[in-house]
Amino acid sequence: MATKKNTPSWSDVKTKLVDFDRAGLLGLLQNLYAANKDNQAFLHARLSLGDDVLKPYKVIIDRWLWPDVFKNQDTSVAKAKKPIADYKKAIASLADAQRQPFWDRLDAVRSTCHNFGYGVGDDMDDLLAEYEADD
Repeated sequence: MATKKNTPSWSDVKTKLVDFDRAGLLGLLQNLYAANKDNQAFLHARLSLGDDVLKPYKVIIDRWLWPDVFKNQDTSVAKAKKPIADYKKAIASLADAQRQPFWDRLDAVRSTCHNFGYGVGDDMDDLLAEYEADD
């Protein structure tokens, strides 16, 4: 009879991390950083590194809201929403003075999306309303 294998959780990881020293933790972070671009973007955003920490997230949003029709790409508001959620997870809460310019820009993008058709503008209205409620 097969037994059900437990899926590791954050609690399990945290228990193992207690045994790491500073050099071990830095090595682990270095390996995670090198593993993929999502990890790099997360750490850059979390640590406010670089000239434009939003760039990797904007590239993904651009891809899904403004597809290359010559490459037979399609649109996906759901896939454009993911980097917004990822960025929100990566950063700590911003002070109101820092937050307002981002809201203003997002509102301008939302307004522009009404020119796209296919319900993109309505989806962006819903997205903005969802994040304003969380704010």
